[in-house]
Amino acid sequence: MLKEIVIKEGLNLLSIPTWQMGDTMLKETAKEKKIFVNAKFEDAKKLAHRRDALYVRIFAIKKLLKKLKLRESVDEKFKNILKSLSHFLVDSFEPCK
Repeated sequence: MLKEIVIKEGLNLLSIPTWQMGDTMLKETAKEKKIFVNAKFEDAKKLAHRRDALYVRIFAIKKLLKKLKLRESVDEKFKNILKSLSHFLVDSFEPCK
């Protein structure tokens, strides 16, 4: 009985036109490729998002560095002015000879 089922299934399989089997195989292959491509696309989107977030952080760090350099420049100018004023004060309080 089992042999009859196998033979009948084999005969039914043979009765399907080969173009139909090929079409089915192509559809299955296309589905597998689509799943693969979608997975790769999702990975690429995640990487792009991480890269964008990293770019934003780098931009913020660069902006902070510019502010820090500007502040250091202002601090240096302030020190120079303070030094000049201190010399001026010392010179103004010295008695005239």
